[in-house]
Amino acid sequence: MAIIEKIYSGTLFPCEQTNEYKARINAAHKAVCDAEDALTGQFPEASELTDDLLKAHIHLASESDLGEYVKGFRHGALLMLDILRGES
Repeated sequence: MAIIEKIYSGTLFPCEQTNEYKARINAAHKAVCDAEDALTGQFPEASELTDDLLKAHIHLASESDLGEYVKGFRHGALLMLDILRGES
């Protein structure tokens, strides 16, 4: 099955986490959780502010990831066009 057919049929999800990055992502997530716990433990009165900061950071990372995904997809398409046109 061609890759475009896999994407269309739902057997391939380009944005899903692959095993090669899962351990690194889990470690980074644990570091964030540990830091949040330490911060709210030391400054319980700032817990709402900490939540707001984390939500803003998550939104920023999500928007950045989307932009990079779209850019990468476009670069891949341009690469294919160059290959099909025989351009160097």
